[in-house]
Amino acid sequence: MDMQPETCRLGLYSALQQEITLVQEFSTLLTREFSAITTRDIEVLEAVNQDKLALVERLSSLERERNALLDAAGYATGTEGVEPCLRWCDPQRQLTGHWRRLLELAAECRRQLRKNRQLTELCSQHARAALHILRGEDPGQDTYGADGDASPPLGGRSLARA
Repeated sequence: MDMQPETCRLGLYSALQQEITLVQEFSTLLTREFSAITTRDIEVLEAVNQDKLALVERLSSLERERNALLDAAGYATGTEGVEPCLRWCDPQRQLTGHWRRLLELAAECRRQLRKNRQLTELCSQHARAALHILRGEDPGQDTYGADGDASPPLGGRSLARA
């Protein structure tokens, strides 16, 4: 290990602080996204998605920075190397709370993402059912059959032709 513990500790402190801030921003975006899905506000959804992409890029960059520090200190990259590295470079355990906070925030974001995905799927199912009804099709049928061909209408008339 060529890196000194203090250099590693300061680098990890900086990276963790930045990651915590960005993950908190990501959580806020996910809350805005949920609201936009609920109200079907496409403009807000598009803006939130652009902001999410930018944050993911920044978070990926910070993760690469953290991994470079871990590697330079001789530890495994990724989450498995952080705690052993912290034991080496931060014997007073000042950064352990920051690391745990980051993990908690990331877990909360995963829960929020799952909730948003479920709501999006529910809205999509409702829209598909409405389209089936407007076309005079059985709402329980998929638009496409197992062979990839469009499912034929059940003989009813669509509301557009009625």
